[in-house]
Amino acid sequence: MKRRMTIAMLCCATPLLTLSPLLVYAQPAQSEFVSYDNSPFGPGDRSMKVSVQLIGSETNSNTEVWVIYGEDRTTIAAATLSGPAPRGRIQLDTVNSEGVASGTFIFPHSDHERPNLTDTNAVKISSGRTVHYKLIKKRGSQLSTSPLVTFTMPDKLTIANLGDSYASGEGAPYEHGVDWDNDLCHRSSNSGQARAVKTIKREFREIAIAFKNVACSGAKVNEGIMLSQKKPTWFGEPEDLQRVVKPQLAAVRDWMGENGYAELNIAMVSGGGNDVNFGYFVEKYFVQPWEFRADTPEYNNLISTINYNVPQLYRNLHNAFEENFTYDRVLVSEYPDPTRDAQGQFCDAEHRAVHSAFLVPLNNAIQNTIADLPKFSYVGGAMAESRRNGLCNRDRPFFNNLGDSLWEQADVYGIVHPNRRGHQEIFKPLYEVQLRDAVRDIQRKWAIIKAKEAARDAARDARAAAAMEQLKARTQIAQGWRLGQPLKGIKPVRIEAPFAFSAADKQATNKAIASAKAAHNPVQSSDVPDNRMPDDNQ
Repeated sequence: MKRRMTIAMLCCATPLLTLSPLLVYAQPAQSEFVSYDNSPFGPGDRSMKVSVQLIGSETNSNTEVWVIYGEDRTTIAAATLSGPAPRGRIQLDTVNSEGVASGTFIFPHSDHERPNLTDTNAVKISSGRTVHYKLIKKRGSQLSTSPLVTFTMPDKLTIANLGDSYASGEGAPYEHGVDWDNDLCHRSSNSGQARAVKTIKREFREIAIAFKNVACSGAKVNEGIMLSQKKPTWFGEPEDLQRVVKPQLAAVRDWMGENGYAELNIAMVSGGGNDVNFGYFVEKYFVQPWEFRADTPEYNNLISTINYNVPQLYRNLHNAFEENFTYDRVLVSEYPDPTRDAQGQFCDAEHRAVHSAFLVPLNNAIQNTIADLPKFSYVGGAMAESRRNGLCNRDRPFFNNLGDSLWEQADVYGIVHPNRRGHQEIFKPLYEVQLRDAVRDIQRKWAIIKAKEAARDAARDARAAAAMEQLKARTQIAQGWRLGQPLKGIKPVRIEAPFAFSAADKQATNKAIASAKAAHNPVQSSDVPDNRMPDDNQ
């Protein structure tokens, strides 16, 4: 959060020094304006509470309160309600026993461009810009004007989506136009995580949110989120010809630096499956006609690999966040269950084996590790939400089988991944709950910071000039990182793939694909609308 020193001189016999990291100064207030300088404070905050004294026959229905605002001090100081300056009318919702009416003004922003009762010549003011405003109280032809207030617009509340195909939206391409926001990573806003962010933007009108989606299909916690990822552009491409994708943490860090954001408030992460060769098992046992069985060397090796490697991967990821970002919360996904039918029964013995050797150990390893990592939270419930809508529920499937993947996105990569309905029904509601809680926690944290600073400064009896110098020294924010520096504390965990995808395997795969194309009758999820939205709007 960018912060700037501020001094407000309130109307009283002996001026009191009050601090808000965003308020620069305010002139003495007229008695009609009980609260007028409660400027936005904290990540994403674009709101301020305003209270005015109703006098005589004034009521909250016959009295208007307007905020005139802009970046030019002289213009705003001289502005009127009939001029071209941006302005918005506050809806006075409550009146207390002393005749004080209160309401909230929201400065327009990219998610809500006209958020107030009436917005005229509305303008969005970017993070870090200096804003000037004044209040005008109006009843008929009678006008009263508050002192001019100046503050610095806070950073947006930042949210980033990182991880593998279950975060990128693999299996849920757009129905019309281009398939993906990013072709190489099969990234779309149809993912449940992106859908949840859209809901939060709509619900929290008073918060400006910046969202960056860097999730990439095929990413690992190690090679993908923390380190660079090699990504094939076609099925079975040799590794030396694959394209390199920037480490997702570095991509988020660069995005923050380009926009001047000091804090990463919320990160959503899905990862771990590819680190234990999920792609191999999909290719070998869901695309090709091999059977995965319990109590085989492959079965036991998979469980051992998960239990040995996944905890260390997430501890490394936690260290990377701690050493490279100032952040509030990391939300980590549970993997859903594609192995059951409409009654919640396993599709067959192979699906039962995948459930017991892969899904359960992987989710348990992630959840148990997350429990010991400060500021990391486990987003559970995906297995329960998908329990009756697996691959063998063809009436209302949440997942793509081979034919669905070929039909929807013309390749095999969407198999065993949620379709649009799956992302809508599994991840979206789970992340909506978690994001709401995280946003409210952040709001509470900054409300406490604001109250403590105001109380501390009200008790400080010092001259304004001397106090300003002291406050500057105390409120410098140390950057947790600098652009151009490498990410710190990242040590790769080497996991050797125990199996190879041979030429014979590829030949069998191509035969299976040809057969699916000829015989498949797809079950479409077009009843769930596409969810296109910009991921880095300012």
